[in-house]
Amino acid sequence: MGMPASVGLFIGTYVTCNPVTGVNVIDSIEVAILSAASPFLAVLACTKILKLANDLHGLNVKHLAVFSLVSGVFNVALHDVFLFESNKISDLYESSISMLAGDVTGTWVVLVVAAQFLRVISPPRKID
Repeated sequence: MGMPASVGLFIGTYVTCNPVTGVNVIDSIEVAILSAASPFLAVLACTKILKLANDLHGLNVKHLAVFSLVSGVFNVALHDVFLFESNKISDLYESSISMLAGDVTGTWVVLVVAAQFLRVISPPRKID
């Protein structure tokens, strides 16, 4: 997770929110930047807060929960401020609460499933 993942999120968001489907180019780029920036900022913050390695190796359930919360806060803050300022939503509070609940829950579930999958395909090495 880092710059390559953020670039992937940017491209994926732009492709699914592109001008061909009726969203203008500027809005597509803005939303793609927000989607890529949120997890990138969360990784930066969590590596500092939790004193983790830059590659996020050795995460436990607590780390995944904190990362999910921090990621959700960044995502909600960036997206809802953008949507509010561009008059696409009228109530900042109501949309923020539901988006935060969904982001934190969804991110945590994906991270836990991914962590379990990685443990199965690549068990930790034993140190002699």
